[in-house]
Amino acid sequence: MNSAPDSYIWASLILLGPLALVAVYTDLKTMLIKNWTNGAFAAIAFVLILVFLGWQPLLYHLLFAVCLMILLYFPAYFGQLGGGDWKMFGGVALSLGFWSFAEYGLLLAACTIIVLLLHRAIGAFVRPRDPEQTWKSFHKPRHFPFGVTIGLSYVLYVIYLLL
Repeated sequence: MNSAPDSYIWASLILLGPLALVAVYTDLKTMLIKNWTNGAFAAIAFVLILVFLGWQPLLYHLLFAVCLMILLYFPAYFGQLGGGDWKMFGGVALSLGFWSFAEYGLLLAACTIIVLLLHRAIGAFVRPRDPEQTWKSFHKPRHFPFGVTIGLSYVLYVIYLLL
């Protein structure tokens, strides 16, 4: 149910896609998503919405992002969701808005299952060969780099919108 113009979607792919992929890489490697990545993502999304969609959609997108972050605050506070993941969700919610985020959620669920299975399978092989533990996500068996799923599914969803 996306009504955003193609120019907004292209700009999101070109400007936000690389930041989402940086989040994927850093979360996989360090189990952290840097604040500058999430801050830049949200700031660029803010400007893109303002330029391509206008003030009123920006207010709706902001309201939705704030509501989602309030909802996800408690899982983040109690350690069930990483702080970087929480902030990344806020940036993605700002970029997509309510209706697109609802569609994105379906892709997010499918990607989560696939990435979880792949991460666990790859982790079985990487762990013995990585004595310096340079890929932290494979050395924390009870943790999952959810930022990988958030960023990857964002890029895939924006590409899907262009098809």
